[in-house]
Amino acid sequence: MRAFGAAHPDVEALARRVEWDDQERLILDGTVDLAYVRRPIREQGLTLLALFSEARVAMLPADHRLAGKPELALADLADEPRLRYADPRPGELPIRTIEEKFESVASGAGITLVPESVAEQYSRPDITYVPVPDAERDEVLLAWEASRRSPLITAFARLAPLADPARAEEP
Repeated sequence: MRAFGAAHPDVEALARRVEWDDQERLILDGTVDLAYVRRPIREQGLTLLALFSEARVAMLPADHRLAGKPELALADLADEPRLRYADPRPGELPIRTIEEKFESVASGAGITLVPESVAEQYSRPDITYVPVPDAERDEVLLAWEASRRSPLITAFARLAPLADPARAEEP
């Protein structure tokens, strides 16, 4: 946003939080021009630009039997009740927001995998994070409505990969 604002001081660019279950709708109905999104995402009607990926960590209650381990494998989590945003599988609990994830994990309702950045940004005494090196990486993309032709969207998309070069890694 800063880089775009510096390059286009005459344009008002505002940030808005977008929940995972609204991300496609808000782009496709024109509520937002573009959005930073994470998979899973329904790609139909969207243009997606991969920006970076990051490792995932297990979010566990602080008193969980696996808390405090230096790292875990997906096999270690196979029998744990799981929380999931989109399309929960049998035995997984549906959630909508990151706040619901925190409360559900803290209460012992289940565990979940989150991007490493969540562990860096959110610290709570009732939750702990443990790296899971064999988990699929979390991909961050820039998305906009595919038929939109706007020089401002193009300009933003050109600047987006430069936003965080220290974390950038090919997905």
